Amino acid sequence: MKLFDLDWLDFLQRLVVWEKLTLSSRRVYAELKPNLGVDVKGFGDDLSLLEESAFITVYTDGKRARLHKSCHPFARAIRAMCQHDILSRPDAATLQEYIADHYTNAEQDALSPDPRNYYYSIQNLVSDVMSVEWLNDFLFLKNIKQARDWESRRQRNSYGYQRNFDERILESGKVLVAAQSIIKELMSSTDEVSFKELLLRFKHLNLADLAAGVFCGNSLSFAFP
Repeated sequence: MKLFDLDWLDFLQRLVVWEKLTLSSRRVYAELKPNLGVDVKGFGDDLSLLEESAFITVYTDGKRARLHKSCHPFARAIRAMCQHDILSRPDAATLQEYIADHYTNAEQDALSPDPRNYYYSIQNLVSDVMSVEWLNDFLFLKNIKQARDWESRRQRNSYGYQRNFDERILESGKVLVAAQSIIKELMSSTDEVSFKELLLRFKHLNLADLAAGVFCGNSLSFAFP
């Protein structure tokens, strides 16, 4: 994925700091881009926390700050989450914009074993992603062998795109269970589920497995941050 291909374990760990920030600080941070400075006054009393937690680097003059290098992926993900409000506008047009922004053409084409070519028709992909079958096909997987066969069929296409299978999305049975559990939990909720709430609902899971499950759901268009 273009914007969400990141270390989701690091992302979830950084949420502890993110949840402590004021809304105004979050807004300033969400607009901050790499190598661009911002007046530190925008962070108010959160400045020390952001600097100590390696979210920002304060310039030597003490007046401006920029993103800390280690936090670039986290900040990129936050900015991306602000771009498409699928939950407020759950329609085909919004989903099409989201897919176009987050997946390369080859990745779109590789999402399904269907012989139709998504490269030339993103509308077909959008229609499939919005269907019940799209979810059920994944939720009905019973074990890691079925999951790996399922994933393998979805990572090949006529243009030669194929994921490096040393870095599978579904790397273990624990990841499969975590991803399926997240999807079922989201399906059962009538409201949007924040990452903070997700951590609370799945505190029984190893955080690394939860992070891998989040990555799986995002990569395969089952969940939309």
